[in-house]
Amino acid sequence: MSSGAQYNKSAKDIWLGDRGAWPIIGIISTALTVGTICGFRTLFFNSDVRVSKHSRKSVLREEQTH
Repeated sequence: MSSGAQYNKSAKDIWLGDRGAWPIIGIISTALTVGTICGFRTLFFNSDVRVSKHSRKSVLREEQTH
C-alpha cells in the first residue's frame, strides 16, 4: 500500500482500523461515563450542593423537618 492511499481514509477509519487504539477508546469512554454519572449524582443527591438562590445565600444549613 502506498503512503498516498492513507490520505483518502477518514479519521474514524484510521482510529477504528487500528486494533491497538480500541483499548484506549474503551478506557476514555468508560472514564467519561463514570465521571458524568458521578457529577450528576453529586449534583442531585449531595446535601452540600446548593442550586437554588435561597439555599446559596444562606450561610448555615437549616435542618429540614418532614
